[in-house]
Amino acid sequence: MPIKNEILQAFEDHKEYIYLFVGGFGSMFMIYHCTIEMTEAMKVVGMFLGLSEGFIAATISCWGTSLSTLVTNLTLAAHGYSAMAFAACYGGPFFSFIISTGLSMTLHSMQLREENMEKTSFGANAYVFLIGTLTSTLIWSLSYDFYGRRSIG
Repeated sequence: MPIKNEILQAFEDHKEYIYLFVGGFGSMFMIYHCTIEMTEAMKVVGMFLGLSEGFIAATISCWGTSLSTLVTNLTLAAHGYSAMAFAACYGGPFFSFIISTGLSMTLHSMQLREENMEKTSFGANAYVFLIGTLTSTLIWSLSYDFYGRRSIG
């Protein structure tokens, strides 16, 4: 019995953290699955109307997958973080575009054979520029205590 009391006491001490985790996970789970179902329903409507797969993927699927972002941004704005929601409206799709384009281009270039690729120094120059930019941004952020001015972009 003393072990049972200790377990119950430990649960009582951390109850709000457990509820926070379960509630957050449950919300993400529900938003994700509602978005998937709405996307699939829109695909069926598009196929019923005789739209091509490419048109459906470019319009309806993109609209359906951005619903979770819309809900998140509306929630941020409703809680008084309007600037954060405004930045997320532009930053989220831009990040998704950059990652998806970069990933597809990387996978495509990995499938090409070495003898088919041009021998240029663009890759090496881009790599050096990327490492230099990331390193200087990290040093700048550490030296200014992660306070970003408008001049940095």
